[in-house]
Amino acid sequence: MAKLWADDNGSNPDGDYTIDDVSFTKTAAQAKILTFGLPGMPSVIAGTSITMYVPTGTNVTSLGPDFTLSDGATCYQTDPRLPPPPAVVINPFDSFDFTSPLHYWVRSSDGLVTNDYTVTVTESPVETTVIWNTGSGAWDTSSVNWLGEVFGLPAAFSDGQNVIFNRTEGGTITIAADMLPASTTVSASSGTYTFNGGPIGAGALTKSGGGDLTLSNAHSYPGGTTLRGGGLLSLANALERLQTSPSAVTQAVR
Repeated sequence: MAKLWADDNGSNPDGDYTIDDVSFTKTAAQAKILTFGLPGMPSVIAGTSITMYVPTGTNVTSLGPDFTLSDGATCYQTDPRLPPPPAVVINPFDSFDFTSPLHYWVRSSDGLVTNDYTVTVTESPVETTVIWNTGSGAWDTSSVNWLGEVFGLPAAFSDGQNVIFNRTEGGTITIAADMLPASTTVSASSGTYTFNGGPIGAGALTKSGGGDLTLSNAHSYPGGTTLRGGGLLSLANALERLQTSPSAVTQAVR
């Protein structure tokens, strides 16, 4: 049932109105998987095909991915349109053996649309370098805030990887304790990155490009700091401001 109101600001005291050509359009219910994956393990959704990436060596015989659906939609293990017995509902974090591809059947709230998603689990390619892929965010070993440099897939950081911050909008990076990168490079051409938390406990820091970097806390990486461009402000070093010089400047951060 629909209701119509007319506001004539008192210009029609008799209350008689004529309304022509009124139509209503109902938005069709959807049957989509909107997000899918395990914490810190990215997935790629392409149409009704989902590729879920896991680290090399992961036991795929009991994985319980989280997922979100279209409003009111329900997910099933088999086609819900088939005759009884009724299809079994799949809930987020339900565990399955992903040795072979699995089907996630999604039915819209009105029952008119059903989509069959195929989920395939594959080991993530090994990336030696990851690139920061957001504005402000957490640098830890679970947040998927990076892209692999070679394959361009979303990734979480792993100790021993090189990390690069090159986005021009900069951002505040909240660093978990004792991150151990092979190297840290801040190369944005503009903008300001601020590193909070930490410490970064391995590798070296290189600052290049025209942007700025602020280190709010002391760090313990052994390789020192190389400044090739932009500005570096270390609040842990008596507010010393390092400016760009014609040649690289190397300074240990303590």
